[in-house]
Amino acid sequence: MDSILYRIIEIEREAQSISDEAARAKKNLPKEVEAEKKRLEEEAQADLDARVMKFAKDEAEDEEKRLEEITVRHEAHLEAIRELFEKNSAAWENEIYESIIKTPSEG
Repeated sequence: MDSILYRIIEIEREAQSISDEAARAKKNLPKEVEAEKKRLEEEAQADLDARVMKFAKDEAEDEEKRLEEITVRHEAHLEAIRELFEKNSAAWENEIYESIIKTPSEG
């Protein structure tokens, strides 16, 4: 009989221990949820920051590449204009000179 009472008391203690642990878990659950929420928010923010930085870096690299391409085309156009000027400058000077000289005598 004592062993049955002892076992009942032991079961009651285990049940109380489980109940106490459940109460602690229930009490701590909002804190744990809040901590997990905060961790997830920080993780999401870090991921977002990394994506924004990568996007900004990629955009800067693309802009630099486009600027380089524009510069190369600009320099090619300038070189073509210089060559055209060197090739035709004497003829243009003569045309201008002739047009100036001929204009007063025609009028």
